[in-house]
Amino acid sequence: MLFSHISDTHLGLVQYGTEERAQDVYDAFNQSIDTSIKDHVDFVIFAGDIFHIPNPSGTA
Repeated sequence: MLFSHISDTHLGLVQYGTEERAQDVYDAFNQSIDTSIKDHVDFVIFAGDIFHIPNPSGTA
């Protein structure tokens, strides 16, 4: 059985006042999902905060 463990992505976080860091967060999240698909994981465990704020934007 193969699984992927992802946690605390905090999508929507703008760190250090730069949108570039926000894009880094999205890129890392997308890479983790793409890797999970490529590796044919049986399931994904997602622990922690998916979004940075309780009511995320449509972008997040």
